[in-house]
Amino acid sequence: MAIEIRSPASITPDWFEQVLAAGGEKTRVKSFTAKRVGEEAARRRQQHFERKAQDPSLGMHGFAVMAGPESLPPDVFTDAYKQRVLHGH
Repeated sequence: MAIEIRSPASITPDWFEQVLAAGGEKTRVKSFTAKRVGEEAARRRQQHFERKAQDPSLGMHGFAVMAGPESLPPDVFTDAYKQRVLHGH
């Protein structure tokens, strides 16, 4: 079955199911994995946002993108800071 490219507005659940069926096992496995990774990633993001609400310094690394890394204290670029951001310790 040939799958034609469509505009996002015209994609229906039925069309998506056809794409999945056409891709076979490889697509099924990727879809399953993406859902699991996505759920885990969403959980980690939520935990980070909750920790950042209590300690705003956990979001300082975002300023490096907009203002440049020189605008931040050097400890933002350490493994210890990364562990605090990613794992809360």
